[in-house]
Amino acid sequence: MIVQFGILFLFLALGEIAVYFTGVPVPSSIIGMILLTCALKGRLVKLSQVEKTANFMVHNLGFFFVPAGIGLMRCLGIVRDQWIPIVGASVVSTVVILLGHRVGAPVCQNQKTASQWKYSLINFFLIALTFIAYMGAQYLQRRTGLKVLNPILVSIVVMICFLCAADIDYDVYRQGGEYIDFWLKPAVVALGVPLYKQLETIKKQMVPLLLAELAGCVAGIVSVVLVAELLGASHEVVMSLAPKAVTTPIAIEISAAVGGIPPLTAAVVVCTGIFGGMAGFRIVRLGHVKSPIAAGLSMGTAAHAVGTSAAMEQSDRYGAFSSLGLTLNGLLTALMAPFILRLMGYAV
Repeated sequence: MIVQFGILFLFLALGEIAVYFTGVPVPSSIIGMILLTCALKGRLVKLSQVEKTANFMVHNLGFFFVPAGIGLMRCLGIVRDQWIPIVGASVVSTVVILLGHRVGAPVCQNQKTASQWKYSLINFFLIALTFIAYMGAQYLQRRTGLKVLNPILVSIVVMICFLCAADIDYDVYRQGGEYIDFWLKPAVVALGVPLYKQLETIKKQMVPLLLAELAGCVAGIVSVVLVAELLGASHEVVMSLAPKAVTTPIAIEISAAVGGIPPLTAAVVVCTGIFGGMAGFRIVRLGHVKSPIAAGLSMGTAAHAVGTSAAMEQSDRYGAFSSLGLTLNGLLTALMAPFILRLMGYAV
């Protein structure tokens, strides 16, 4: 098990090195995922050397998004004032993307002060409470079968309510939440395993897959911007929503580059992922999308890693194509979002 974690972190490190020396606008975790897939294909790494740990990380991927979702606390004022365009544009755009793929297939100290001990205890208590909230939500969902009791959503709501009631600032929670958030990157790298298992199918259908992703990327950006504008969102909010369909690190970079509000973008990305994870497969069924390839690709494109986590619950096949959708949409959106926004008349 230790060796398997070591391999995942090795490819994450290689991704970090690639980003550092090339400056590409892609998260190191996604590059690490691609490199792991290539290493498995080239037999530099055996599937048995990573499969068990990768499966564990991938099937618990959603939990690692909880701290980012709690970051919504930092934007409650904006959300309260403009919740209609934020929610409306996010939902409409996510549905458009889901259905659009139908056509395609510091230095350590030895002693701590009393204040430092206090914050350490608070941090570990909040981490434990996050675990309890998430596992409790999982238990409730299993017992009731209600999709609305999504563990990510329930744990975020529970933690925000607790922090507000206890008058604990988000920055205090973030100090402990970073211990959970840390594992998100190696979990994304682990998606290289299901991607490798479907690599031959992906190679045979690469052209229609790329065309479907291109259509999904353009439709996602255009629809969210138009709906947000129609519903009266401010310019900053519109720019914050534009990259909401990609994974958090890419979305934050794009939001900052086009004049958005990165904390709002991060929160909307997580909420979009939760909505896609809860309703995504139901929406694609209503749209008569029957192909596992198209459905999986749609989930990764519309709901990024949270959607991919939901896709993995269906099967490795859905999860693999969702991973592909997450990766391609991230790359295309990073490259095309500023260009599309300029074509739509926005100064970025």
